[in-house]
Amino acid sequence: MRLMFLVTFSAGVSFLLTGCSSHQDAAIDLPADKEIESADSPIVADQLKQEKEGFVFRARYYRTKGPCIRVGNALEMPAIDAFTVVEVVKGDFKARSITVRALTGGGPDYPKELVEGKVYTLRLTPSERTKQQLREHEKEGYSYLVIDGDELMEQKIDK
Repeated sequence: MRLMFLVTFSAGVSFLLTGCSSHQDAAIDLPADKEIESADSPIVADQLKQEKEGFVFRARYYRTKGPCIRVGNALEMPAIDAFTVVEVVKGDFKARSITVRALTGGGPDYPKELVEGKVYTLRLTPSERTKQQLREHEKEGYSYLVIDGDELMEQKIDK
């Protein structure tokens, strides 16, 4: 009985994996009638320019608990900074919730003396890691972002 299960299971897995393709094959399998955007296309060029320049938005600050991290021999859930986006000032920024990774610090322009519930004008200059996250989340429809502290700065608006 056990042998029959193993043979049946192996045959099923083999059948399922036969249809898989490698990354190299995937490029060959693309439909010819679909237009593929290259880095030279205006849409991709605009997106790359925006990622380089960053995004400006207004967001409400709050503190939350981060994921467990190991500190010495113990696990801790540190308090971390988080923001809820209330208005996008510059850029095509889709995220509505932003959390700052624990222990990533912040640059010299990171908002100081944050007050819970206060709305701040912020500039996000995404790292390569965050750019990848933005692309993936846009495809998946996610509206949150997890960033390092040095990617965020308080933006002073001239009035």
